[in-house]
Amino acid sequence: MLNPAMRPDRELYNRSSKPMHMPQRLHRSDRSTVDSRLLKKSKLWVWHHHPQAGRPIAAVNTVWKPMSHAIRPADNRRRWNRCLRAAVCSLLFVAPVVGQSSKTGDSATMPASPVEDLPTDIPAHLKPSWDGMLALDARPIERRRYARTLLLDPTEQGRPLVAALLALRSRPDLQVIVCDVIAACARDAQTDQWQDSRFVTPLIKLLGHSDTELRSSAREALAHFPDETVAEQLVAIALDPQAAVGDRVGAVDVLGDHVHRRHVVEQLITLLECGVPDIVRHVTEALAPASRKNYGDDVDEWRSWWVRMSKLDENGWLRDRVDLLRAQRRDAQEAYAIERKRRKAEDALRVERIDRLQRDFFRAQPKTQGETKLAEWLSDPLEEVARTALSIIGSLIAEEGYRPTGEVLAALLGLLDSASATIRRETLELAQILSDPAAVAAVLARLGDERDPIVRIAIVRALGKLNDPIAFDALVDAIGPDRSDAATEFVREAARAIGRIAAKLPRGRDLTRAVAALNSRFADARTDDATLRGDLLFAMAGVADPAFTETFRAAINESDGAIPRAALRGLMALDDPTMLARVRDLTRHQDPALRLNAVEAVGRWGAGDADLEPLLTILTAEGETDSALHGAAWDGFRRILRGRSVADRVEKSQSLRDVPELELLYLTELEGSLANGNGRGPDARLVRERIVEVLTRDGKYEEALPRIEQLFERHHDPDDAKSLDTGVELLRIALLTGKYDRIKGVLERLAPLAADARRTARVVATVRLHMDSEAFGEDPANAVALHEQLAPIPADQWGDGWAELMGRLAPVAATAHDDPPPEPPSPQDDPADSSGGDPDSN
Repeated sequence: MLNPAMRPDRELYNRSSKPMHMPQRLHRSDRSTVDSRLLKKSKLWVWHHHPQAGRPIAAVNTVWKPMSHAIRPADNRRRWNRCLRAAVCSLLFVAPVVGQSSKTGDSATMPASPVEDLPTDIPAHLKPSWDGMLALDARPIERRRYARTLLLDPTEQGRPLVAALLALRSRPDLQVIVCDVIAACARDAQTDQWQDSRFVTPLIKLLGHSDTELRSSAREALAHFPDETVAEQLVAIALDPQAAVGDRVGAVDVLGDHVHRRHVVEQLITLLECGVPDIVRHVTEALAPASRKNYGDDVDEWRSWWVRMSKLDENGWLRDRVDLLRAQRRDAQEAYAIERKRRKAEDALRVERIDRLQRDFFRAQPKTQGETKLAEWLSDPLEEVARTALSIIGSLIAEEGYRPTGEVLAALLGLLDSASATIRRETLELAQILSDPAAVAAVLARLGDERDPIVRIAIVRALGKLNDPIAFDALVDAIGPDRSDAATEFVREAARAIGRIAAKLPRGRDLTRAVAALNSRFADARTDDATLRGDLLFAMAGVADPAFTETFRAAINESDGAIPRAALRGLMALDDPTMLARVRDLTRHQDPALRLNAVEAVGRWGAGDADLEPLLTILTAEGETDSALHGAAWDGFRRILRGRSVADRVEKSQSLRDVPELELLYLTELEGSLANGNGRGPDARLVRERIVEVLTRDGKYEEALPRIEQLFERHHDPDDAKSLDTGVELLRIALLTGKYDRIKGVLERLAPLAADARRTARVVATVRLHMDSEAFGEDPANAVALHEQLAPIPADQWGDGWAELMGRLAPVAATAHDDPPPEPPSPQDDPADSSGGDPDSN
């Protein structure tokens, strides 16, 4: 038991009494390491709390070593803890004893080590950070926070403390942390409070430290100081032959970060003559980034290079540095692209191999067991396994119409919370094609938690394709006035989703928030970002609120196709035809989608001939291959004419003269619409006459004959002059088709209509004209067939002209009956055998 009277410092004793946690058992090879670490820790603790005692290394070793050697790995934990406590308590009393010895002059037995001066007047607001930095049990992350607080203190009272920490030779661990914090603050580039000239000297001194990590940290911190005097100090140290080699090498390494400065390169070239191999090697490594070609350890080449570069003036040097940086940047980008491509190829190969194995195994399993395996693979922590499981599900969906359910669906949607952004994105691509409420809910829930910008875009895209009204409010909030996400691509996808979903919203729903959010976003969009503005207009069109009317009217006059197309969609949703003149112009726009929408709008709103013109232009254009556009123009043409009179509609059908198929189709549809009124009125007759005219104009006599026969039968009236015209036309068409067996019947029906010589003459003239045609005279059989039809008709029925026609036909018919056609030659009379020889010669 220790004597309390020997405790000069009660607080010291209390602090030392805290248990020190050590491992229960140590391997023999680790025991010495732990012993030395604890010894060092205890020495520092004693020194820190009793600086007047110096550093009693000899006394500490005297007490500690017997205790440390007494400990064996086989000892139990209780004995280990007892030994530790005894050793530490013994160490606590070394400091007062040594302190008293030094006061009495008895220093021969226990010499005191030199003491570092630490600041004693610590500001109150910085005291916790200062104590936290020096505390032995502080974690590195806490020390970094303390160091940052000291470095960035607004009152600048923390900078001397930072400089003192940099000069604290007994704590290299703290020096490393301070150097790293300085470098990190410099990289942030948010403040210049990290810059202080008092840091330069201790940082330079650390360049020659034996600790590799500390040297590297000090070098990185120094590299951020922009003051040229830093480089001058480093050059001075590197050139000083009296300085330690370690200090000179450290200075050279830092100068490597300043090789863009001409005088630094010049001094480094000078150091090539120092004769110290280690320094020369570091100089050549520092010079490598300054040249387009790395000459390695070839000193002569570096000298020759500098001879060439030294001839450049200052402007020439700067231009060369800029060109060099551009080349290095280009090389780095190429190297990065190559490495990235290589890594992607390796990843793809690995995923492909795992995918092949999993697919083979999956196919070999029964359906139930296969789905169980899919669920297991989806939950596998290895990213490649989960990705290949997603690939299998995607193939099943595409090839077999498979829809995951149960445990597979739960595991699939669970991947939306994966730590891998790639897996979350690929999962969304599958979830967006599942019309399942669970998929909608899972994707919607992820929207609020997702931070990866690319995945957030995939989420709103998936919500748009799922097209469920439940996501509408969340999408509006995502692009709302609070600007929860300002990424252009995200807003575009969210606007498209809103435009799709809005059409499914119930009537009467309050859309005030959506209107405000879209108006605000549209007002803030850049005027040159036509794609974003077009997508926002698309969303407005889906919402179709009257508040957007003026926005649509203004936007439809813009030139970019995406904007007027969305604006026109909005005007059609609001049924606002006020911009019809502009819409007619848009039917000639180069954007196919906009043209289609414009044609549809003209067909919907149009009424006059001005609206028919752009539609007829499309219908009669040669080479028009867009079937959707052609169909929209055809539907619009018919709709505009629907309310007009039949006579006007027949007249306008002549505008399709260049496309007889469409003209005939329109007239046929018109004829069918009039059939409900028994088809015997003047309108029906007009349509049929026009149909026959179109058919005969195009030489389609076979098609025209039954139609004109029907027309003649339905409108056969002796008192109607048009009936004779129809009958004469029927006679002409029958003759042209060569249907001579119908001629007699036609003439019999025409006889009551030919009441005078003039009408009779028209009928006779029609027959004569046909007989005079070249086609009729080519074949005598035509005359025979026609004569057979006309001979039974009384000669006096059609007047003198009729007798003349029969006089022309009778001789041809008689000749045909008297001279039968010659028989085909027999084989014995083959002309090929008439060679002039005697047929009986054989």
